[in-house]
Amino acid sequence: MIKESSKFEFSLKTFYCLYYWFYLFYKKYQLENGKDVGIEQQLFQIITEFEPLADEIDWDFVEDIESYIKVHLL
Repeated sequence: MIKESSKFEFSLKTFYCLYYWFYLFYKKYQLENGKDVGIEQQLFQIITEFEPLADEIDWDFVEDIESYIKVHLL
């Protein structure tokens, strides 16, 4: 049985990876279907789930992720 505390590891690597893939999904969905408030809320929820790491998250890197996706993958 998995302990409650080990179900989800709060790490920066996990946050950046999750944020990258969900942001990519969000932007592609938005291009095809228009704005969706529910998906925007889910993106915000990802950020709030990692609140314990808020002081360690490099927000400039998060902006770089967003910029890279907008320029290179859409």
